[in-house]
Amino acid sequence: MPSQNPSPGPYYLPWDRDLIREEQDRDEFCQKIKKELNGGGRRHANEFTQDQDGLLYRKSDQCHDQVVAPRSMINRILRAFHDAPWAGHMGVKRTLASVPSKFWWNTVRKDVENYCENCVSCQQRKNPRGPQRAPLQPLPEVTMPLQRVSMDIVGPISSTYKGNRYILTLQDVFTKYPEAIALPNQKPETVARAFVENIVLRHGAPRQLLTDRGTSFTSQLMKEVCKILGIGKLQTTAYHPAGDELVERSHRTLMCILLHSVDTKQRDWDDWLPFAISAYRSTPQTASGESPHFLMYGRDIEHDITGPLRVNFSTDFNYAAELRARLNIAFG
Repeated sequence: MPSQNPSPGPYYLPWDRDLIREEQDRDEFCQKIKKELNGGGRRHANEFTQDQDGLLYRKSDQCHDQVVAPRSMINRILRAFHDAPWAGHMGVKRTLASVPSKFWWNTVRKDVENYCENCVSCQQRKNPRGPQRAPLQPLPEVTMPLQRVSMDIVGPISSTYKGNRYILTLQDVFTKYPEAIALPNQKPETVARAFVENIVLRHGAPRQLLTDRGTSFTSQLMKEVCKILGIGKLQTTAYHPAGDELVERSHRTLMCILLHSVDTKQRDWDDWLPFAISAYRSTPQTASGESPHFLMYGRDIEHDITGPLRVNFSTDFNYAAELRARLNIAFG
């Protein structure tokens, strides 16, 4: 079982193939499997394989095989997938969804549960849910990315060293893909510019934009921007008196992630905001089993904590088929 109090050090897990192979060669379980494979044994040949450098993998029916983690590296792996700024101190379910995307060991579920439940930072920052209010009437269903984007503002909060006091949050309703932009104010021109630069120019214009009735969103400028871009404007008043539930939920998650990283004065949150939003994008969602980044772009986000994966498709055609299959499963 991994230590509940891992030693301090860098959060990232350097992708050093030689180091992992050396640790595998010292690991009793890995030694046993490698010895059998090298001796021509067939007992585990359907489950495990080695590459040309002797690195041991567990075969997977996903688009890549999983590196077999030696026991000596499990704490570092858990730190990388839970504690790191880009991991966001997610809960047990989401961490369990992330770790097997790269690594496997036979007690991964128990170790992840133990690690997350004993994380001191998570215990100190548990975010109790407030009362849930049902919408007055359901929003029309979305069936594709960028059909509807929700937009809201968090703040004012502690002014940062750079003078930012607000966070503009945007989220694609279908994929749950988020954007979060630090702003010094919530003037209509500031908000409109951030929307165009971070949504329209990056992803394309959504068909619908859902906001509350804040003056930043109901200004003549925002109406003109939507008219020029052919975006239908929806307001949450008719659907939910306290704002869009999806955005409120993402706000709670985002702020909880940020609290794990900011300094004691909470004046550097805008430096950590890109890491927090990346953690949200890269974490598989319960409903689809895929991350918002995958659902938006058709591939998972790649951090340098683990380096390139051993991909088990050999042609562009196979990749396209695998991608299509995963999207069909995720979107039903």
